[in-house]
Amino acid sequence: MNYVNKVLLAAVFSIQNVSATEPAAKAPEPKSEYETNLVSLKDLTGVYVVLEFVTKSSEKSHLSVNPNLQQEVKKRLESVGLKLLSKEEMLKTPGNPELDIYPNYPAHLSAGSPGAGADPVVANLTPTNQCCYTSIWGSFLQGAILERKADTKYRLGTWGNGSNTDSCEKLGDWMSEATLKIIDNFVADYKKAQDIKIQPQAKNQIEQKTVVSATELTRLPKAQVVQVKEIDDTKGMACDTAFMVYAQIFKTGSTTISSTKNALLDKLATHMLACQNYRYRIETRPDKGGNHDAKELLSARRAISLHNYLIGKGIDKEQFEMRFFDNDKSSNDKTEEDVVITPISSQ
Repeated sequence: MNYVNKVLLAAVFSIQNVSATEPAAKAPEPKSEYETNLVSLKDLTGVYVVLEFVTKSSEKSHLSVNPNLQQEVKKRLESVGLKLLSKEEMLKTPGNPELDIYPNYPAHLSAGSPGAGADPVVANLTPTNQCCYTSIWGSFLQGAILERKADTKYRLGTWGNGSNTDSCEKLGDWMSEATLKIIDNFVADYKKAQDIKIQPQAKNQIEQKTVVSATELTRLPKAQVVQVKEIDDTKGMACDTAFMVYAQIFKTGSTTISSTKNALLDKLATHMLACQNYRYRIETRPDKGGNHDAKELLSARRAISLHNYLIGKGIDKEQFEMRFFDNDKSSNDKTEEDVVITPISSQ
């Protein structure tokens, strides 16, 4: 899974409730539950840089940019271990990392080509009769998901940088230098991102481990744990009883909860809400087959669906923890289950 997906998942699983506070002289600033955008550059291996807008726009404006611009970009990226990807390589790279560079020249520069022997368009410009405001912006895009619509992938801008000038002098040279300045700033921020440590709570929430430990299970008397797979298994459950679930909750290849399992989940949520003396670990798994990244993403999205379902039912986030696995159901001795819920502690 690309890093942006993990960051978004970490954010979902580490939601913090922020209570309104009375105005106070030394009230602590609330901390964001999300990582800084700089984290989106962490662990990046390469990027596709689109220089076509710079070269074509400059030609249209009768200006010349550095003919070795692409080689200079490549050299700067490689200095920190980043590969300058081709479009084909970018499309095969998780997240499709792409840095688009957009120039903006004054409109009058492209009004028409100078005739043979005529002076260049820029030579006739003065601050009193023409505006020379020129700018450039670099936007880094990569794949991501939104918490409110976790079953859809998007390409979102996670980094940007630019500059401008109002000078008419040597605009082609200025554009070349400004383009490389964007690359230099991208490289500098990439280096900073490698030293950023992810918020401990978020990192722990998505850490992938196997089954519940023996130590944790010993906290719960075996007589108090009931195995549940269907709604009928919940009959007679009281607050002196925790449940252990092995069930196929999702439709095949989907993050949508099967309509046949709504009643079971509603019952379990009601029990968790009424009996808050137990804490649970909820694990999701993908279906059989498919490539590793697709399976991991499916499992992660299922975890988000269950997380949002429980929060929507009023369950306190401290009463459960989420984990997702990239191994399919065939690796589980309960071969048909995509969700496992285990009690891990009692009060």
